[in-house]
Amino acid sequence: QSLFNFCNNARYGRNHPGRGMVMTEERVKALDEIGFTWAGTREAGWQLKSTGATNEQKRSKSFESRVEDLKKFKQQHGHLNISREEDQSLFDFCTNIRYGRRNPDKGMTVTDERAKALDEIGFSWATSGTRGTRTEANKAFESRLAD
Repeated sequence: QSLFNFCNNARYGRNHPGRGMVMTEERVKALDEIGFTWAGTREAGWQLKSTGATNEQKRSKSFESRVEDLKKFKQQHGHLNISREEDQSLFDFCTNIRYGRRNPDKGMTVTDERAKALDEIGFSWATSGTRGTRTEANKAFESRLAD
């Protein structure tokens, strides 16, 4: 039995006495002592992500936690132009937050407070894949305009 299934069975047994795994007071106490999370996978913010590996689990993080991750990344790498190869999860966050700002009725909610927090750490709202191309196009346009 996998650890994932064991945890789900323990949660179910505690929430449904007389059904599933028998959860005595001693068992509950033993799990509490090791910091077991009684909230289920959905309640705890776990998502299943299929990436070729079977049922890889990925913890959803709070926005504030993601900002801290971005700060750490910038400290380590000197930039916030995160590629998929460097950090898939942080890359996805950046893509989602940019999409949410461009499409207020869809995607991640980007409040003024969130935008300000990202602006303060130097987050670029331009997509990393087009930033260089646009800069070159602008330079070409400006040089043509000067002619």
